[in-house]
Amino acid sequence: MKRSPKSNQTPPPDQVQVKATTQSATPVPANPPSEATQPSQGLLAEFAPERRPTGSRAVKDKQSSLDLSSQDGADMRIDSGGKGIEYALSAVNSEVRQALTHSHEVLIGLGIPHVLIGGLAVGAHGYAYATRDVDYLVPEAAAFEGKLVITFKPGVPIKVGKVAIDYLVPEGPENVQRRMQECIAKAIETPNEVTYVPSDLLAYMKLKAGRAKDIGAVVELLKTGMDVEDTRAFLSIAGNPDVIARYEKCVRMAESEDES
Repeated sequence: MKRSPKSNQTPPPDQVQVKATTQSATPVPANPPSEATQPSQGLLAEFAPERRPTGSRAVKDKQSSLDLSSQDGADMRIDSGGKGIEYALSAVNSEVRQALTHSHEVLIGLGIPHVLIGGLAVGAHGYAYATRDVDYLVPEAAAFEGKLVITFKPGVPIKVGKVAIDYLVPEGPENVQRRMQECIAKAIETPNEVTYVPSDLLAYMKLKAGRAKDIGAVVELLKTGMDVEDTRAFLSIAGNPDVIARYEKCVRMAESEDES
């Protein structure tokens, strides 16, 4: 496990509610638009201040992307950082791989910025496992509509074949929302690439979910090089005691497995 000098930050109390949004299947375009629709000016203005993150907690080398503009998998370009999307896709079946490519291109055509989260993002950071769905972080205003009843905007893919496409919108503690907005800003700047979340934010999401497989994913992220102290500092600022307790358990488990 990678460690950096410990931080003296004190975790302020905060309550967190992060949830994925799903909907029953609706048709998606058989042939996604070949040219990207630009995000609205309002959306660009909303995330513009986050385009130049500063400080040690900015989204930097921990965030990577994959250009899926080519239909030929052999020609896909992987930028440096982590293991990359191609590594994550090596552990999933062809249906999930197709679902990622298709949903990515449909969202480009709709002008919806999107950031990969969930199991495929875990794989991109070095622990590939056979996830069966595709999860994205998206701006609420870009993907949803309605006031009293919130629904997906027309054309937003929620299922490709048998593979579910799930969505999360930015919410939670201030530092968590800020990190999510930084990721979305990156996606706006590079719409033709699949961007995935940095490991500390991914760890927060997995620990908040709290399922056995999510805890196991964080243990594996620690074993593959996720920085122990940087992640601890990020989670401490978020201030969710359950998340922090689960993280410390993961650290102990990872250390024990490394020693064995």
